[in-house]
Amino acid sequence: RHSAVEWLEDERKDGTRRWTALAAWWLPDPTKEPIVVSVDSHGLAELWDGHHRFAIAAEQGWTTIPAFVGEPR
Repeated sequence: RHSAVEWLEDERKDGTRRWTALAAWWLPDPTKEPIVVSVDSHGLAELWDGHHRFAIAAEQGWTTIPAFVGEPR
């Protein structure tokens, strides 16, 4: 979680306001765009989509986040 927040801080250094706009759009209702996670046969999770949303949630101190989770067949 800590590294996600650091990564987001580095992303914000580009000078655009897009991360602020993303947070304003997504935080009130994160169910409208859940992150996408894949879990392998060993139970290890990999984030496929939603790196910025995950980092924004971590920055807010969230301990849960809406997600679509794919598992091996």
